[in-house]
Amino acid sequence: MTASLTPATIGILKAKTAQSQADEMLAKGALRDKASRNQTGDTRDKDWQKKANVLPPGGGEAGRAFNAFNQALAAAVKANDLDTIIAMGPTEWQSTFGDKTSDGRPVSLRKRLLKLSAQAITFTVDTKVLGGYVLNDVYALVYEGRNGAGWIVRGCALGVIDDGKWVYLRSNDIAIPPG
Repeated sequence: MTASLTPATIGILKAKTAQSQADEMLAKGALRDKASRNQTGDTRDKDWQKKANVLPPGGGEAGRAFNAFNQALAAAVKANDLDTIIAMGPTEWQSTFGDKTSDGRPVSLRKRLLKLSAQAITFTVDTKVLGGYVLNDVYALVYEGRNGAGWIVRGCALGVIDDGKWVYLRSNDIAIPPG
């Protein structure tokens, strides 16, 4: 995997902040709370950020959970522990790293580890939570850090609180080459 970024593009990326990434993501709407997620139609609340409580630097309990997730992911990647990675990740990771294709054909361990090697450079491994938002059982964290390739990462992670557990769902981030 390679990327060729022009100096102008790198300048644009460097000018973006983690907060601007969060604002962009949340302007499209955050998930509705658990009580209203089962409704049909749009499941995003476009006014969510305005209604949410602001989290302190570090992100409180949600920030600690997000940092623990990223540290555990980094350890699992280092150990080539595909089962742990699948168990802790979003459902898409089963099809990405699983031992069977979607139609049930087996996938060799070698191929699965090659996929992990290619994907792992994009995982955020060193994270600092700058703050965030929480409303009912939905949270958004503003963060920056570095990915497995050493690039600077800035963005927003969205998740839910499910049975008292802070569950990471997805993020909107940018990666900037070092230097």
